[in-house]
Amino acid sequence: MRCHIIFILFAITFGRSLSQHCDVHESEHECGGYCYGAVKPVLEYLAILQKRVESCEAKQPAETLSKISLMEEKLENLGGQIQKLDFHNEKLETLIKS
Repeated sequence: MRCHIIFILFAITFGRSLSQHCDVHESEHECGGYCYGAVKPVLEYLAILQKRVESCEAKQPAETLSKISLMEEKLENLGGQIQKLDFHNEKLETLIKS
C-alpha cells in the first residue's frame, strides 16, 4: 500500500512538472487538455486502488467474525479439557487421601 501512495505522489509531482510545459501562448483549453492527458493514467490508477480498498473493507468484517468464532470454539474445547483434568485430579486426590 505504501508503494501505491508513493507512486501516486510521484505521478502527481510528475504531472505538475509536465503542466509547467504549457506555453504561455496556448489557450487555457489546450493547456487543460494537455494536463488532463498527463494526469489521466494516475486518475485511472486511483480508481483501481479505490476498488481494491473497498473489496478489502468488505471482506474484513466477515474474516474477523470467522476468526472470532474459530477462537470461541477453541476456547470451548480447552474449557472442556480443563474440566476433565480437574475431575481426574479430584479423583486422584480422593484416592490418595483414602
